[in-house]
Amino acid sequence: MRRRDTITLTAALSVVFLAAPATASAGSFGPYSPQDNVWGGYVATGSNFTVISGSWVEPQVTCNSQNDVFAPWVGVDGYGSQTVEQTGVETNCENGSPAYRAWYEMYPRRRSTGTTP
Repeated sequence: MRRRDTITLTAALSVVFLAAPATASAGSFGPYSPQDNVWGGYVATGSNFTVISGSWVEPQVTCNSQNDVFAPWVGVDGYGSQTVEQTGVETNCENGSPAYRAWYEMYPRRRSTGTTP
């Protein structure tokens, strides 16, 4: 991913989640160890969250198979609830070459790929 693409993606994602100072009350924070092998990460529980954010470096990808995928994201809820608001990027291997896409989801509505909200 070129630097300009990274800046554009960062700006697009920032609009979604960086609207107010972060606060949380009566919460707990810690790593999450799922029972499956498709994802893992960090969970913060509590109330009165007003902002979430995440950052990562999108790696250079070499496609070794048609099924390689890398998809980091940041989201609100989804941990024991019926709704989730999340956004991220995915890297898929298509015809032996990496394809990068930004996405967002306001579940239960369908996920939108390659667009900004």
